[in-house]
Amino acid sequence: QSTFQTPLHLILLTTFIAIIMCGGKSRASWCFTITLVTLTFLVAILGLFMFDEGRMMASRYYTSTGEQLLRIPEEQWTPMHKLISASRTFVMLFVFISTGADRRAMFEGFRDSYGPVYPFQKGYAITSHKDVAAALQDPSSRGPYIGARQFSSKCFTEDVLIFQSNGKEHAETREVIMKAFHGMNKVRKDEEVVLPGSSFSKESTQGGGKIPPEKIQLLVTANILTRVFGETAPVDVIEHAAQYFTSGGLCAAGTVAEYLEPLPKIGGSLEKVQNIREHVFSFARNSIGGKAMIEEGSKIGWSPEQSEKALQSVVDGVLFAGLLGTGQLTGQTFDRIMDAPQSQIPLYKKDKLRYLKESARLQPPVTSVTHTVAEDKKVSMGNGLEPVAVAKGTTVQVIIATANSDPAVFGGKYRSKKYAETFDPSRENLDKIVSWNGVEMSVQSREGPRWCLGHDLSLDVATKILDYILPTEEEAAAAAAAA
Repeated sequence: QSTFQTPLHLILLTTFIAIIMCGGKSRASWCFTITLVTLTFLVAILGLFMFDEGRMMASRYYTSTGEQLLRIPEEQWTPMHKLISASRTFVMLFVFISTGADRRAMFEGFRDSYGPVYPFQKGYAITSHKDVAAALQDPSSRGPYIGARQFSSKCFTEDVLIFQSNGKEHAETREVIMKAFHGMNKVRKDEEVVLPGSSFSKESTQGGGKIPPEKIQLLVTANILTRVFGETAPVDVIEHAAQYFTSGGLCAAGTVAEYLEPLPKIGGSLEKVQNIREHVFSFARNSIGGKAMIEEGSKIGWSPEQSEKALQSVVDGVLFAGLLGTGQLTGQTFDRIMDAPQSQIPLYKKDKLRYLKESARLQPPVTSVTHTVAEDKKVSMGNGLEPVAVAKGTTVQVIIATANSDPAVFGGKYRSKKYAETFDPSRENLDKIVSWNGVEMSVQSREGPRWCLGHDLSLDVATKILDYILPTEEEAAAAAAAA
C-alpha cells in the first residue's frame, strides 16, 4: 500500500509480471493480455476492498488524470493519453464496486478526493447545491445523454422528452402532455389505490415482515399506468410493464447497454425492454389519455404520426422515470418505516408528504442528470489551479444526490455534515431539495424549464400505496411486544 501509490504503478507491476510469465510462450500476446488483465483486476480489487485509502487513491487517480485529459484536445491525444482514458473507465468501475454499487457514495468519493467540481467521464461533474440548482433552472440546451453516452435506441425514441434539449419543441410537447394527461398533475385525495388484478393480495406486514419488492412494483405499475392514461390498465399490461423493473435499469447504461447484452443474466434485457415499450404503447394509444394527446396535437398542427411519436416518448418517460422513480421512492420509504415501525409509522402519519420528500432528499430516485455546455467556457476544478477550457457540447453531470446533502444548505445553523445526512422530516428547508429536477419550491409553483411533470403523481401514488401496505400503529405495537 505504501509502495504502490497509484493504479499506474499497479499496471506497471502487473505488466512486468506478465512479461516474465509469458515471454517465451508460443501464444505470448494472448498470454500477456489475459495475465495482465487478470492481475490488474485482482490487485486493484484487493486494494479497493481492503483499504479506504485504496478507494480514495483510485478516486484521486480518476479525477486528476481526468483534468489532465480535459486540458488536451482529444485529437491531440497520444497512445498514452488513450491508455489513461481507458484505465479511468476501469478505475471508475472499481470505485463503484467498492462502494457497494452506491452511485451517491461513488460521486461523494470523487468529490471528497478532488472538490465540488471534478472531471467525470469526458466532461465534468458539479455537486454543490448552489451549482446543481442553477443548472436545473438553466434553460440552456441538454442533449440526448445518460452520463456521457447517448442512449440505446431500444430504450427510447430519438427525441424522448426527458432527454430532449430545451426549446420550442420541448416546451410545446410538455404543454400538450399537461393538457392531455390530467392524472399527471392532479392529486386525487378521494381515490383508492388501484390493485393489479382481483386476485392480488398484500403480504402481511405483522411481525416486522416486509412485502416483497415485486408486490410493490406491481402496485406502482398499476397505479401509474391507470393515473397517467386515464383508465384501468388490463392485468396483462400491468404484469408486462412491471418487468421493466428488472430489465429497464440497463437503459441507464446508455449505449454501453448494447455491449453488456452478452453477459449472463443480462442477455435479452434490451429485447424485453423493447417488447414492454410496444406492449404499453398499444394500451396507451387506445386509452383516454392517448386519444386526448392525439387530439391536442392536432390542435397545434401535429400530424397523426407526430402525435404517435410524442405518445411513444410519453410511454418511454413513464416507464423509465415514472415506474423506476416512483417504485424506488415507495420501496425505500417502506423499508425505512419498517426498520422501526413503532417510531416511524406515527412520524410518517404526522405529515406524509414531508416524510416522503425527506426520504427522496436522502435517497433521490434519480441520483444525477446530464446537461451539456451551451457555449465555450472556462471551468475551475477542485484543485484551484488554472481553469479548464471546455467546449460547447461538453457533458456536465449534475449530481442531485450530493446537492441534497450539501451541509451549506441542509446542515442547519452550524452547517453540520452529520445533520445534513440525518433523516428529519421537520427540517425547515425541505422546499430546497432538488429531487424532482428542480428546486422543490420552483417545482411546486411550476417554474423552470424542466421541472418533473410527474412530481405530484409520484408523491400521490407513493402515499396511497404506503397507506395500503403499512401495518396500523396497533399492529406494529403488537408485533414489537411479541418480538
